[in-house]
Amino acid sequence: MLAGLQKEVEEYVIPDGETCSKCGGDMKVVGKRIVRTEVEFKPAKLSVKRIVQQVAKCTVCGTEGAEHPNCHFQKVAVSPPPLPHSLSTPSLIAQVMYEKFMMGLPLVRQEKDWYWMGLIMPRNNMANWIIRCSQEWLEPIYWRIHEHLMKCGVLHMDETWIQCNKEAGQKVSSESFIWVIRSAACEDLQAAFFYYSQTRNGDIAKDLMEKFYGFLITDAYSGYEKAEHIIRSLLWAHYSSNIFIPDIALESE
Repeated sequence: MLAGLQKEVEEYVIPDGETCSKCGGDMKVVGKRIVRTEVEFKPAKLSVKRIVQQVAKCTVCGTEGAEHPNCHFQKVAVSPPPLPHSLSTPSLIAQVMYEKFMMGLPLVRQEKDWYWMGLIMPRNNMANWIIRCSQEWLEPIYWRIHEHLMKCGVLHMDETWIQCNKEAGQKVSSESFIWVIRSAACEDLQAAFFYYSQTRNGDIAKDLMEKFYGFLITDAYSGYEKAEHIIRSLLWAHYSSNIFIPDIALESE
């Protein structure tokens, strides 16, 4: 259970000159013993990092007889921030997303956690970071996954009902759907792609599978028939009752 954790040793050493508590004689170290094993928690900490850019001035430009009459200042290249004009860093945004989506911790609770750590970070700022980074940084990767899945030979696909609250033009009781595309176990690429839609219309499957020409394994939902170019395959687990059973199997019963 502890094999993957970093190991530290806290050793208690007998002081030099220690004498026997029984007779007062000299002591000689003969070995060590492990008293107990503990797991220590070290809380996360925040640090402020200033990005400083060095500026150099050309010693030729702007001088008499120079090709360029104006002085020229040159700055060293600096790595761009994930979101300009904010305190955000990749590590800070990643932690907010991790707490929100992996650990299910609402932004209102995260707001308190960050405050206790010394940082005032309003929940509306965190929500804005999540939305913008998802659109600007993660969405291109998201569609890249879909692009590579379309090159596979065998894919699984299914749609699952989901309830989405506070969506424009939708009642809270409305049914929405998450469509998932998954590469088969036989594929070198192991990836999954999730797509949200307000309907279960087969046109969603048609659009998502527009560039796919392989075997598509689904349930018997007729909406998948709208997908062009695919070789439709059904799940045996769902439709074992429709599989032909030879007479010899019936006789054996």
